Amino acid sequence: MSLFKRHDSTSQSQPVTPTPTAPETHVPAGHVSLATNEVEARLSKKIAEIDTENLEKDAEAKAATFNLPYIDLRKIALTQEALLTMSEEQSIALKAVTFFVLDNAIRIATVNPQNPQLQAKIKELRDQRSADVKLYFVSQQSLDSALEKYSRLPKIS
Repeated sequence: MSLFKRHDSTSQSQPVTPTPTAPETHVPAGHVSLATNEVEARLSKKIAEIDTENLEKDAEAKAATFNLPYIDLRKIALTQEALLTMSEEQSIALKAVTFFVLDNAIRIATVNPQNPQLQAKIKELRDQRSADVKLYFVSQQSLDSALEKYSRLPKIS
């Protein structure tokens, strides 16, 4: 490698300015230090974000195979009324959560749209409330995020 770089088509050469490097740190023999704890934490966080994004993209693609709309429940506010349409136990068992209720419109998100018990619950809601119930597909992490919100609801004894 030459320290000179051809600048143009003439034969004149100019020295290349060395690129500054990070200060060297002493690493004990047998140990490799790739990053400080802060950098490592940021890198781990970014990797987790990418993994999450990939899982959501996979869920969106899977929704299309079921011919269902996709929703990410981590990005919307869930009302108490919507959550209480089904009990927490029922939501866990059905792997589904009600995320929207307005007048006679009910929207339910699930990771398992073909669950016969969920289909029975949808029929029950349609019959009891004369509701327009629509099903959406979500990722497991999105469903888990919504199910966690049950813990924030006031408990009535």
